[in-house]
Amino acid sequence: MMAEGSPLFRSRPIEGFLGGPAAFGPVSSTGAEEWLDQAQDDLEVGQLLAREGRFEHAAFLLQQAVEKALKAGLVDRGEDLVRTHDCFVLAETLEAPQGILDAADTVTPYYVRSRYPDATDLELTAEDVDPLVAAAEEVITWTRKTLSNGSKRN
Repeated sequence: MMAEGSPLFRSRPIEGFLGGPAAFGPVSSTGAEEWLDQAQDDLEVGQLLAREGRFEHAAFLLQQAVEKALKAGLVDRGEDLVRTHDCFVLAETLEAPQGILDAADTVTPYYVRSRYPDATDLELTAEDVDPLVAAAEEVITWTRKTLSNGSKRN
């Protein structure tokens, strides 16, 4: 989690954040594997953008990778799909272990940061993006291991 005073710092809970935890919908007709495939694609493109110095775009895609991986877990379990971009809420809904909750909490602010130029004047660097890559890799790996069909695809 970000240090207090950071433009992206927030404390829990966030009610109504980007759709909030109360925004539920029916289970997606798209299967868990498709959600996880998109998460993997977002991770890989985010890594490419980070290597090219496109840190804000990389941060957005890495947040999306985590969000889609967690939504794959929800779809896999047949649970209502939480219509939110708050990855912490998604991880909580899945009753994920603390490491996954922490990873989800790390990436969530970058959804807003990269989509809304006036959200903060913080300029991202490779050092900011590296933990997001690690978070996305951790969540995707955890989700892949927890899918009911035992998917081992990359």
